[in-house]
Amino acid sequence: MKNNQFLGKNLVFTGASVIKRDYLFGLAEAIGANPQKGVNKQTDLLIVGEKPGNKKLGMAEKYEIPQVEDHQFVETVNKQYPDMSPEEILDEMFAY
Repeated sequence: MKNNQFLGKNLVFTGASVIKRDYLFGLAEAIGANPQKGVNKQTDLLIVGEKPGNKKLGMAEKYEIPQVEDHQFVETVNKQYPDMSPEEILDEMFAY
């Protein structure tokens, strides 16, 4: 299994993105992360698109949750799994 910094992490997405939210959720699940709809104390990372929600940003600041832009999240995953679809990533994650 490849080194996966998102494995088992609770991720929340906020804001608009050129990448469909369903794809982002599917990608997160495929790499072993737990996508969530709202920020709470257990959230590990807030993934931010354009015009993010003030409530989610405020909660992330309150709980000192790291933030990364949505395109950076996708780029990081693609570097770990080049030329693979979310389904192929999922197959590899659970092949062992």
